[in-house]
Amino acid sequence: MRRIPTLTALLLSLGTLHAQWVQLGDSANSSIDVMKVYDGKLFLAGNMTRFNGLTTYFSMSYNGTSFSMHPTMLGGSGFSCLEVYNDQLYGGGTMVQSGQAGTVQWAGGTWAAGPISTNNTINVLSMLNWNNLLIFGGSFTVPQTRIVQYNGTTAQAMGAGFDNSVLALAAFNGSLYAAGTMTHSGSTNIGYVAKWNGTGWEDVGGGFNNYCTAIVAHDGFLYAAGAFTTAGGVAAGGIARWNGSVWQPVGGSITAGSAMSLESTSAGLLVGGVGMSVGTVSGANALLFDGSAWSQLPGIPPIESVLDFEEYQGRIYAVGYRPGSAAAGHVYRNTSMGFAELDPFPALQAYPNPSSGQLQLAGLTSFQGRFEVMDATGRTCLGGGLDNTLDVSSLLPGTYLLRIITPQGSTVRRFMRSY
Repeated sequence: MRRIPTLTALLLSLGTLHAQWVQLGDSANSSIDVMKVYDGKLFLAGNMTRFNGLTTYFSMSYNGTSFSMHPTMLGGSGFSCLEVYNDQLYGGGTMVQSGQAGTVQWAGGTWAAGPISTNNTINVLSMLNWNNLLIFGGSFTVPQTRIVQYNGTTAQAMGAGFDNSVLALAAFNGSLYAAGTMTHSGSTNIGYVAKWNGTGWEDVGGGFNNYCTAIVAHDGFLYAAGAFTTAGGVAAGGIARWNGSVWQPVGGSITAGSAMSLESTSAGLLVGGVGMSVGTVSGANALLFDGSAWSQLPGIPPIESVLDFEEYQGRIYAVGYRPGSAAAGHVYRNTSMGFAELDPFPALQAYPNPSSGQLQLAGLTSFQGRFEVMDATGRTCLGGGLDNTLDVSSLLPGTYLLRIITPQGSTVRRFMRSY
């Protein structure tokens, strides 16, 4: 479930994500694919067996200051996903432990065999804690066909399963969604994305015309990214969103490159990939979508694919992978902790504060742009074209954030709506 940001978190994160990134530690000898916060630490997992010159079999953890390696041998070739369920960390992928394949669970210092064992070398590719169940998706056909639910004791089938791999899982409006390379569940046609209705899988608005690699719920929508060019028959290259009824394009198509990962954070929707061009941005591997416009998050070498983001201790972390003969995985953290140092409009004032209904703006050289007002939960409750006087009389008394968006940049001010 997406965390509801506080006003302080919004102020910090809005600035944080327009700063540069700093690399933490040295290189891993292969990809770091996924991250998950558990037990106060950031767990990182993938296909690497060395990091900072030390042995670590497919995973490691970070406490905000230093890395801890996980040197206990695991069979197979690594992790594809991590998830927390019943206060326990689980991993899925191509690993083998104690004769079981596909899943493991963290046992306070080492990985133990997981709750299900799958049947082929490309095993569990996605996991989700949903409705008191742990859902596993992938390419396996044992114990069930490419998707299974685990209730803490036993694994059970979910309808007819799928004809091809489940790459991503997400919860949206209380329902479970699965996406990947599948086109059928039994005799039901699905366009690479499906919704669980309690007994079987059903089509989602006509789906996509090509496979989907990632889905995530964010600010009232289900976002999807992949190789598709249409969603529900509407042009939506590489990224689209579902509002519960229809698919919509998202600020223009991704016209070049590949989107590989999606993450909902308190700062906005993050999209990771390589060489992505969308809107006025080109050649990006890390993007931020604020609900209406795209911006690039520079600083990670452009030859690297950004495979995952995670929010930890008030910062955003990213993992990048550089392929080729000198393949390497890297961990990045956003460098800035504050909004003020990145403020393009330091002279901007919003007054009177508290306001009884009319908010005046001073310190801007141009009023080309728009504004948004967010309440304490991060919900946008007002918006429109920018002017030197903003009518906030419709707001209930309380504390709000005013976001100003112009061609020169964006900034935020806090104000009170008085009684």
